[in-house]
Amino acid sequence: MLPCDERRFKPADLDGDQTATREEFTAFLPPEEFGHMKEIVVWETLEDISKNGDGLVCQAEYTADMFSHEEDGPEPDWVLSEREQFNEF
Repeated sequence: MLPCDERRFKPADLDGDQTATREEFTAFLPPEEFGHMKEIVVWETLEDISKNGDGLVCQAEYTADMFSHEEDGPEPDWVLSEREQFNEF
């Protein structure tokens, strides 16, 4: 089992028998719908966004997750707004 799948399966396996009932498998895929799976969703999201692997999200990582500056020219106004919100909150 891949480490990320194993990390997700352990909290989904409510009875700890290392097999998946229909309910447990449903919590495994997709976990967002189940309260007992919220922590794993948060950790997976942090891993996806934090490109330098420190487990924290800096402003550059936050905006890069939403907007890729591939073209020449200015950033859209909404990107500036997101940067301001990131700094404020």
